[in-house]
Amino acid sequence: MYLFHSCCLDSFRYIYVTRNPYDCCVSYFHHIRDSPVYRYTDATFDDFLDVFIEGLVSCGDYFDHLLSWYEHRADDNVLLLTYEDLKEDTRGAVIKIADFLGNQYAQELRKRRLPPGKGYRHGQRFKYEQVLQQWHQIYHTKLVVIAP
Repeated sequence: MYLFHSCCLDSFRYIYVTRNPYDCCVSYFHHIRDSPVYRYTDATFDDFLDVFIEGLVSCGDYFDHLLSWYEHRADDNVLLLTYEDLKEDTRGAVIKIADFLGNQYAQELRKRRLPPGKGYRHGQRFKYEQVLQQWHQIYHTKLVVIAP
């Protein structure tokens, strides 16, 4: 399990969301290809797929990371979910998370109807450039340029 020491494992709750490896790879490819930070504009998906499978991407080996959490799937303080299940039944997944966090949350959620996502309509695409522009407008004074 990345980032955590074994002494802390029992005192925290973890919600681990995994995604179909191929979909994760495709999404990550588009993320780095569309971001000027990575300078990965000329590579093909086939090139990236090889790098992804070998675990040589900037975030590390997807499969090692997944397996490190999968070993803990039965632990009382670990909830393993899939991205696909979250999209398929968002309300059910939110209630499952609430049950995991504590019964008082789940009871309250079961009483009321969950509102739809703010500003999201089914089928609407995520506008990466707009979000980046908004982020830059908000945080540009806090950015620090680090020389290579």
